[in-house]
Amino acid sequence: MWTCKQCKERHQDSFGACWQCGTSRAGVHDVHFDDIAPAVDSEPVVEDTNERPLPPLRRCKRCSAQKVFPASQIIDHDENYNKELSVAVDGDPHAWVFKDRVTAKLKAWICGGCGHTEIWCPEAARLFDHYCSGDR
Repeated sequence: MWTCKQCKERHQDSFGACWQCGTSRAGVHDVHFDDIAPAVDSEPVVEDTNERPLPPLRRCKRCSAQKVFPASQIIDHDENYNKELSVAVDGDPHAWVFKDRVTAKLKAWICGGCGHTEIWCPEAARLFDHYCSGDR
């Protein structure tokens, strides 16, 4: 494990940069990490009054294309159900029945150029607090 020098977020050794702020393991901040600029410098042209312009796109960390857009949902499904993908943390993982489970939905950004997808949990701090206060 290593801790980001900028925001103090903890990461597994396999990560080379902080997912929270973009700072490298060596402490170098990625100045383009928070770029949310339109794909073109001018305002989008809207010919039909019923159409709305696309939201700003982000730059891909893998291929550098400015084609990263937010996914509406990450869906887990089979022939019997269709629901948003989520993660769970058990406060009492050793319990047989009542595990004091807390869940949170996952979100994603997808690059329309190379397909690189980033998945994160917006409620990670709440899950981490529940994990730390649990019966381990």
